[in-house]
Amino acid sequence: MRPAASPAAIAEARGWPGRRVPRPLWAGLAALVAAIGIGRFLYTPLLPAMEAGAIHLSSAAAGAIASTNYLGYLVGALTAGVIPLRSGRDRVRWVGVALWLGVAATLAMGVASSLPAWFVLRGVAGLASGWAFVWVAALLMDWMVQAGHANGHGWMFAGVGVGIALTGLVTPALVAVGGWRAGWWGMGLLAVPIVWWATQGLPLVDRMPAAAPATTGPGRPAPFALWGLVVAYALEGLGYVVMATFITAFFTQTASPAVADGSWVLVGVAAAPSVAWWSHVARRWGERRAAYALYLVEAAGVLLPVFVGGFEAAGVASVLFGGTFLGVMGLVLILGREASPQNATRTVAQLTVAFGLGQMVGPAAAGWLTDLTHAFQPALLLSALVLLAAPAVLWMARRHPALR
Repeated sequence: MRPAASPAAIAEARGWPGRRVPRPLWAGLAALVAAIGIGRFLYTPLLPAMEAGAIHLSSAAAGAIASTNYLGYLVGALTAGVIPLRSGRDRVRWVGVALWLGVAATLAMGVASSLPAWFVLRGVAGLASGWAFVWVAALLMDWMVQAGHANGHGWMFAGVGVGIALTGLVTPALVAVGGWRAGWWGMGLLAVPIVWWATQGLPLVDRMPAAAPATTGPGRPAPFALWGLVVAYALEGLGYVVMATFITAFFTQTASPAVADGSWVLVGVAAAPSVAWWSHVARRWGERRAAYALYLVEAAGVLLPVFVGGFEAAGVASVLFGGTFLGVMGLVLILGREASPQNATRTVAQLTVAFGLGQMVGPAAAGWLTDLTHAFQPALLLSALVLLAAPAVLWMARRHPALR
């Protein structure tokens, strides 16, 4: 049973959307900055420096390290759905464990000097980010629905884009001062106050009221069957991860380090508001059309630099890609909850496992293909084709064709 909410908490909860964003949403944003933006995606802007460092990484080895991280993420998503957490308080406690574990793995990457150690540490970081993502998303999605903040998920997912932009802005300076090791140490230390703040705000979910819920009327049929969402989400994991892993290495090779750094910042800046923006598009166009459009625009962002060079194409591609990959994640998780509303944690975990399987295969396969062809373009082309297959799967999984 929840403790009685204070008048301030009730006012804060009922004031959303309004001038004040409820603190649990701020805490969720901070948690995803640390767990995903830093813990998971910091590897991308540091990869060119690591490839040129004391251990000369091949693209295949770099892809294998990324795949190990995604294997850990997959294990985290699998176990997050089966660990018996009886209350929101249990989930909050375990989110804290996951976040601090991710910080420790990030800091340790700056100490390790061998491939086996990097494999282990990136696997641990993936496990931590998988746990954190599933538990934070399920915890806050349940609370947002109960408290009438159903559109607040865009604010929470903005944390991933903020974290990506933060790594893109800070990492080049850290690398310039102390090399790739300074990048891991500096961003790991920066994550400490972010995680502390998140762990102070998330427990408020248990003390915020499930009051003033939005009046939604009868339940609406889900536009897609859950199986289609699961398959399309696996294709998203396989398709997006090549660009997400190798974008800075690709633009370093084909343009310049400055273009590579700038492209990663643009990915984060475009990603931060993307879930909220695509949620608005879904309300205007319908969820089905928004889902098709997301995958098509994302594929265009991956394809553009394959055929067009220059910093202008790199910038446009980064915005198209950054502005869609999180939108897919946010929309699919919401649609999954609609398709199977009985257990939010299990549904999020199922979708995340499918996504994890796809993104675990992608980097290793792309790295091997890049070493074989001595170019990133073939891997990017194949990943774009995978993304284009997802709308076809969703079309076959349509429910109630009369819906938009």
